[in-house]
Amino acid sequence: MDPDIRARARVAMRAQLAEAIVDVFVEKGYEQVTTDEAAAAVGISRATFFRYFAGKEDVVVAAVETETPDYGAVLAELEPRPGRTIWELARAALEPTIQAAVADKQRRRERLRLIGSHPALRARFSVRREQLVAALAAALEARVGDPAAFGGMGSLAVAASAMAMVDVAWRRWASSDDVDLVAAVDEGFAALGASSAPLPRG
Repeated sequence: MDPDIRARARVAMRAQLAEAIVDVFVEKGYEQVTTDEAAAAVGISRATFFRYFAGKEDVVVAAVETETPDYGAVLAELEPRPGRTIWELARAALEPTIQAAVADKQRRRERLRLIGSHPALRARFSVRREQLVAALAAALEARVGDPAAFGGMGSLAVAASAMAMVDVAWRRWASSDDVDLVAAVDEGFAALGASSAPLPRG
């Protein structure tokens, strides 16, 4: 078999297993399910489990990584509109992520609650969040082209502020079925952009 095909097949299998095992964690409790029980629940051996994952934390990370967005591609497809602010561009970059969550409300809420209730998982995802901040900053830089557009903050500070605000919206949404995620995100970005100058080419 071609090495590239083998590698893609492994990635696909890892993602499929991670999705199934996280559902087991949500149903039965993350702490209550051992690695052996998780493997048995999805029909694989303990050896196969550890061939794909270092441990239970790795499973949750792998499940969420299947949803990693391409902010640069999103912004590249966005039609220019003079007068947009940097915060509006950041909001546009995050739109596919928000809409994907809205389309799969129950599962996304369950996973957010799972991550939020375990310190070790929160620590792992803080590292992933830094990676997403860097990716969003790079996408904004590529789109805007002018470092001065970020003011004294810089692209990383803008991206970090945007992500921090979205984290608050995620937590609100995960904690209550009455919270509208899109409205919560829009409210946060409106606050961030209240005093922001428009860009020459948005």
